[in-house]
Amino acid sequence: MVRAFKIARLMTILITNDDGIGYPGIKALVKAVKGLDELIIVAPRNETSAASKALTFSLEVDEVEFNVDGKKIKAYTVSGTPADAVIIALTQILDEKPRLILSGINGGGNLGIEEFFTSATIGAVIEGALHGVPGIAFSLVLKEIRRKHQVGIEDFKYAMKIVKILVKNVLEQGFPKPYNILVVNIPEGKPRGVKVTKLAKYAYGVIHEPSENGRLMWLTSWRMDLYESKDPESDITAIKEGYVSITPINIWNITKPHVNEKLNLIVDKLNTLLQD
Repeated sequence: MVRAFKIARLMTILITNDDGIGYPGIKALVKAVKGLDELIIVAPRNETSAASKALTFSLEVDEVEFNVDGKKIKAYTVSGTPADAVIIALTQILDEKPRLILSGINGGGNLGIEEFFTSATIGAVIEGALHGVPGIAFSLVLKEIRRKHQVGIEDFKYAMKIVKILVKNVLEQGFPKPYNILVVNIPEGKPRGVKVTKLAKYAYGVIHEPSENGRLMWLTSWRMDLYESKDPESDITAIKEGYVSITPINIWNITKPHVNEKLNLIVDKLNTLLQD
């Protein structure tokens, strides 16, 4: 039931995800950062993968039980998307903006430009950045996506170590300016190291397969080796080489104007036509 939740918290980390509040990845994320700051969870009730930063017109919000290692964490679910969860947290639950938004840990990779604009894990931190709150989106790059709903918290062992160290340093040193988003992809198993990367110029190819009911369904056989990038500095290359990929993003750079002769010529022609 929707009601007045308002909580005043000056030092808070907001946690969300796109796999739903019951997914092992969000439990691993909370377990990794507990003790670093006050935590509050506002997450989708159910899985909302690939929703980007879509918003929902009518929402249900509920306070729920969430316990990690015997400690109760303040938690709410929304009937919408991760972006909905962030807006609800910022406008309906918290009186003060959180210090940081953490999204994930997603079951599956979020690599390249295609997934930057598709991922609801990333969509949550985009929404936060638009409201002036920096965020980090964490994903565990499963070698086979069919394992997404077969993993347990133990599968996030190395990811949790990366999360804890990274978040602790960001809290102590501040978010690395001028960026307001970090997209973090972590390979399965023990990483070889960590690299700062850029988004690969990558787009999906064939990602659907026929199902028994005649519908086209997302490929359940999707594998890590289907990601492609020839750029040695890209997130995909880093992951394929066994490294953690940290891609810094300044969301406001998307609107940065560029001088372009062809575009200026088109604008001049439009202005001339409007004056006739």
